[in-house]
Amino acid sequence: MTIGPATLISLSANTTLFVCGAALALLVIWQDARRLSNLYCALGMVVLGLYGLANAVFAVAQPLALDPDPLHKGVTSLYVLGITLVFGFVLSFAGLPPRLRCVQMTLITSLTVLGLILTWLGVVFERFEPRDAYSYEYNFTPTGILGAGLSALCVFSVIWALHAQRHARARALTWPLAVMVVGVLAFAAVPVTRTFSLNAVMLTAAAIMLGRLVIKFQVFQPLTDLNAALAAKNDELREATRLKSQFLATMSHELRTPLNSIIGYTDLVLHGTYGDLNALQQDRLQKVIRNGRRLLELIDDVLDLSRIEAGRLALTISHVPTVALLDELLAAHTAPAAAKGLALVRGYAALPDLAVDRGRAYQVLDNLLKNAITFTERGAVIVRGYFDSARDQVVLCVVDTGPGIEAAQQERIYRAFHQLDGTLAHHEDGTGLGLAIAHRLVELHGGNLWFASTPGRGTTFHVALPAAPGTPAPPPILLPGRRTSGPLVVLVDSTSETLIARRRALERARYRVFGAPSASDGLRLVCEQRPALVVLDFDLPDLDGAHIVRGLRHDPTLAGVPILVIAAPEALALAREAGADAVLISPVTPGAVSAEAARLLTAQVMQGEVAP
Repeated sequence: MTIGPATLISLSANTTLFVCGAALALLVIWQDARRLSNLYCALGMVVLGLYGLANAVFAVAQPLALDPDPLHKGVTSLYVLGITLVFGFVLSFAGLPPRLRCVQMTLITSLTVLGLILTWLGVVFERFEPRDAYSYEYNFTPTGILGAGLSALCVFSVIWALHAQRHARARALTWPLAVMVVGVLAFAAVPVTRTFSLNAVMLTAAAIMLGRLVIKFQVFQPLTDLNAALAAKNDELREATRLKSQFLATMSHELRTPLNSIIGYTDLVLHGTYGDLNALQQDRLQKVIRNGRRLLELIDDVLDLSRIEAGRLALTISHVPTVALLDELLAAHTAPAAAKGLALVRGYAALPDLAVDRGRAYQVLDNLLKNAITFTERGAVIVRGYFDSARDQVVLCVVDTGPGIEAAQQERIYRAFHQLDGTLAHHEDGTGLGLAIAHRLVELHGGNLWFASTPGRGTTFHVALPAAPGTPAPPPILLPGRRTSGPLVVLVDSTSETLIARRRALERARYRVFGAPSASDGLRLVCEQRPALVVLDFDLPDLDGAHIVRGLRHDPTLAGVPILVIAAPEALALAREAGADAVLISPVTPGAVSAEAARLLTAQVMQGEVAP
């Protein structure tokens, strides 16, 4: 038996309604199963899906020899229940006033109950006869027409109530309801549409529209509202930051003027301009000046931080000689370090120029040195540096032998106004702004600031700043050859042929060897590799060998590393005075270097300081 086009369309439309109803029910339940409106929607979609499935069965009732009367009554009942549940969802989802929603729901429920009763009493349809092999012909009774009319009026009243709310969600719900009304009216007034299941098509369209509205107003609209709220908050924060920066700039000027007058006049009084002072008066005035200057520093720090946060801090980039900058810093901090009995060690040699704002770079390094001296009670503060050719940056390191930073404090170290919760922090002045400003200044330069700290052993801060354009790549470091085991030796010599010859001799003696062509690279290798022995040419062009030896001797982690120095006869005494363990007179053969290295390392093994 051939299935006609009308039956195929009907089967397709009802099957589509069933699939869409099931999918939309799962969708709204997944979105939020606790919302009453979503439960209404899910139940409505399930019932409408079952209506589509039952209607598809009704379309083939004749070939299957099914009794059409109870089947059609069941189909009608599912349709009425589905529509009622959809209306319950719409009224709940639209956010109508409770009283209006109650009135509408009472009216709809009453019509639903009445419609179901009349349907099963058989007073809604008449002349239920086969039209062809698949479809039936039937008409509405006057009671059925009255019921359809009342249902349409009920729908129109809901549409009017939604439109009267004058907000986007309620008005958007009027369109799927209008589509459903068209389906109901077409089903009642135009019999041919029943054959093609136009009502199922309209229900499918309405269900899809409702599902879209659920996603829009429960997913996308909240996100849109949240983004709008965040944008408004960001605008408020930007305005607050602007006002804060403006306030701080104004207040800093207003505070500086009288404060400078206080400091200036106090200094005049202290130096006897207005008469002699006794010892107690001088002591008190010195405290006034000291605290006044500290207050000026605090004002400058707060102003710097506010400018950085507001994006108003401009950098003046220029070529800055790195060594001259570091020498100036060490000279400024020599006296404070000496006052605490600390050794301030120069552990850097010739370095490329920096492309930085000189004042700001000085401010960063000055803060790191000041902190290192402040929190170190004994030992040394060491300043190192090397050129990172891979990133085209000069890396400067400030090493101290202080208490270190506890792991719990490390992640908060760059927060503004944060101070360490250690014993020293309670005895030292500070606002906790220094590292926060330093970190932001380094980032403004396109660099990096990081640290490594071991509680009880000290901290090392690393500052990577851009090198000046056109900085040539340094000579390559000589890496270990095939040997992968044995004591590690670092050779430092500016002549590559000498490095290669001495490495061969030491490798034949079963040592692993790194070769550094400059003092900077040599110091970096010693710090990174922690070798068993350092072999050093005392007459390096970029740094006096005595500085290298003293720097290694003052570093607690490297003080025990034996140092073999190769020096001219006139430099022997200076090398021994600096702390060399052994000295060979230049020129010297690679074999003699290897033999002396073996002697030193054997002595270390005998003392238990180096593994054999």
